[in-house]
Amino acid sequence: MCSAPCKAGHYSSTGYEPCQLCPVHYYSENNSSKTCTECPDDSYTLLKGSTSVVACINDSSANCSCSVDGTISSTQCLIKDHRNVCICKEGYYGDRCDQTCDFCLTKPCYNEGTCTNNGSSVTCECKTGQNCTFVKDPMLKYIKNATYIINYLQLNSTTEYYKLCLRDDSCLAYMFTNSSETYCLTYKELIYDTIENEHDSYKKNCSVNAIFGGDYCEIDLINDCEDNVCSGDGVCTDMVNSTKCVCPLGNYDEKCNKIENLCSSYSCGHGTCQSYENIRYFCICNPGYTGLNCTEIIDDCELNPHGCLYNGTCLDNINYYTCSCKDGFQGNHCQLRPNLCDRNSCMENDGGFCIEDYTNLNHECACGEKYNLTYNGKNPACKAIDFCLSSPCINGGTCLYEYGSFSCQCTDGFESSLCQIEVETEKNETTCESIDVCQSAMKEYFCHVLIFKYQLCKSVMCREM
Repeated sequence: MCSAPCKAGHYSSTGYEPCQLCPVHYYSENNSSKTCTECPDDSYTLLKGSTSVVACINDSSANCSCSVDGTISSTQCLIKDHRNVCICKEGYYGDRCDQTCDFCLTKPCYNEGTCTNNGSSVTCECKTGQNCTFVKDPMLKYIKNATYIINYLQLNSTTEYYKLCLRDDSCLAYMFTNSSETYCLTYKELIYDTIENEHDSYKKNCSVNAIFGGDYCEIDLINDCEDNVCSGDGVCTDMVNSTKCVCPLGNYDEKCNKIENLCSSYSCGHGTCQSYENIRYFCICNPGYTGLNCTEIIDDCELNPHGCLYNGTCLDNINYYTCSCKDGFQGNHCQLRPNLCDRNSCMENDGGFCIEDYTNLNHECACGEKYNLTYNGKNPACKAIDFCLSSPCINGGTCLYEYGSFSCQCTDGFESSLCQIEVETEKNETTCESIDVCQSAMKEYFCHVLIFKYQLCKSVMCREM
């Protein structure tokens, strides 16, 4: 059966039906095509099944609208990888340059600066502070109305009022009352009188000043070392809202004041301090203590891990330890052992012997040949073997227990150690009782009785000689 060739715009692995349309951005010009040809990278097709390169469009203006903010000026769409794309500014991305990178996610602003993202970069708004001074204002009205007053406190000096109002941004003024009761009134709204008051009243005047500078608020503009916070031997290092004093070699406090006697500043908890001028100090610890300042207790149980014998429990004390012994053990180290074999039931006179088990605080028995090991509760004991329990006597014989053995009392007509031989009275023959070989007067028989340790064979094998 013959197949039709694929038409232009179609293809198959053989060039004949069944055929498929060429995908978008591809075309085939001839019949019987096994493959399709890809359009140039800077062009595209709108539909499948293109039959000519003419169908490959390179007009970048069609179906393209770039973002005005995110696209580089004077540029249009470009066709790349058969699709329209825009040339984006720094900080923008996407085919249309309409998506922005959030640079503030990396937190680029230092010292609590506020970050604003503008697409291609960031702007940091730095934290500001207030520079405040107080000016005496005698016209400020003395009032306790909550509309104007934040609070009124009974303090000791105007210095405390000054610091209180300075720290509170909502405080506009403060007044120290020169009456029988001294109060600090902090004002949130100013109110004036027509005459001067008789108290010390001050109005706060503040101006905003920059604390940090730089593109990313990385520069500290306030020199906190201006107040000479370090002593003459130290060098002040300006930090953010703080200072650090760098001191010479030796022992100094945080302001670089030289410490003459180190023992006056350091404590040896359980020991005696010894100082070498202001160079260094060390603690001589009392017995039982250790550590730089003699505050750590030495664990005597850790130093003597095997000090308590036979599973005794170690109890730590200061510079010594004691042992809590298991029942029956005595001594400072539980070294005195109890006699665990006292009044045991191991039948020592009959070959058994007792073994002391100090781990489980008991004893074990090793029993003699004619005894079995048994237990009375948790206590071991050697019990004599009862050989009659297995009923070794046959043919109605009675088992008689003897120490470490047994014997059989046979009924009439049977004999031997297990009553296994029937007596034949008509024949003149010698019976086998306790010997392995027997002979009769009429015939000769060989009898073999199997006897094992703790067990006697009940069968007798005889064969004619």
